[in-house]
Amino acid sequence: MIPAVLMAGGSGTRLRPLSLNRPKPLVEVAGRPMIDHVLAWLADHGCSDVTIALGHESDGVAEHVIAGWRSVLKLSTVVEPGPLGTVGAVGLLPDASESVLLVNVDTLTDLDPGLLVEFHRQNEADMTLATTGMGVPCAYGVVERSEDGAITAYREKPDLSIEIAMGISVLGPTALSHLKRSAGTRCDVPDLVRALREADANVVGYTHSGNWFDLGTPAELERAETHLRGRVQPF
Repeated sequence: MIPAVLMAGGSGTRLRPLSLNRPKPLVEVAGRPMIDHVLAWLADHGCSDVTIALGHESDGVAEHVIAGWRSVLKLSTVVEPGPLGTVGAVGLLPDASESVLLVNVDTLTDLDPGLLVEFHRQNEADMTLATTGMGVPCAYGVVERSEDGAITAYREKPDLSIEIAMGISVLGPTALSHLKRSAGTRCDVPDLVRALREADANVVGYTHSGNWFDLGTPAELERAETHLRGRVQPF
């Protein structure tokens, strides 16, 4: 399994008030800090080499992780000098010439990262984004037209089906080189995708149809807790 980079530097603004008195990665989900859920997922899938990108309240997060996981995982850390966006901290890695698995700390899923990496390799990709489908309610009537302007369909307040990024991706050498060249400057995932596309790099998507939770809001965190405690089936 390729090395992983766990993005854990955010301040957890969307999680307030839960993140007011503790760092976002240590906010608990079903009685366990969210970062522990992600590290356990990585360990269970054979990913033993993990770099944690830290920022906000980095000392407390680092102490927790080292105390609980140093006997299980090969751990290292990088600390952002300031907010570097959702992927900019990867440019701070001292040795990142090969592919890495990039994971957000607020992502909880049953995706098999090994299958994601294999898909990345088979497609000779420079970057692979894990994606999942989502239904988005629309409060308006949606019309469809033909090329000549005729209305061909009308749907009243439909649930629109979209494909969203899960906060998990594989970055190949080309993507890592781009981040290295701009090390220390802010870069979000859309910025990286745009830059790679402009350079004619191969950016692909891997669709996951299983469970996925974004633990970045209290409502979604509560939904994940319900799932983990086995009270209902969320899908």
